[in-house]
Amino acid sequence: MNAVKCGSIDDNVYLIAPYLLPIHLLPESAGQPDPKTGKIMLPPALNLGSDRIERTGVYLLDDGRELVFYLGSGASPDICVQLFGKPYSELQGGKVLT
Repeated sequence: MNAVKCGSIDDNVYLIAPYLLPIHLLPESAGQPDPKTGKIMLPPALNLGSDRIERTGVYLLDDGRELVFYLGSGASPDICVQLFGKPYSELQGGKVLT
């Protein structure tokens, strides 16, 4: 609760409406600097809702304080190995701090 009280409006917006980025649908331009602004381009964020989550998807949730990977149980084994170096069946579930 202190984080909300002490945070700026801009910081607290992420807590109310976090970004949900579909990692499995990255456009070619994602991760590259924008030629006009120089900022790194991200995939378009989705509105947060269960109807947006696909069983085969890989998502990054950003609430401004933590980044959470959500990996659908039907995600491509190739994506799992590319991102984490392990197949889905060998990944540790839950909150993992490194």
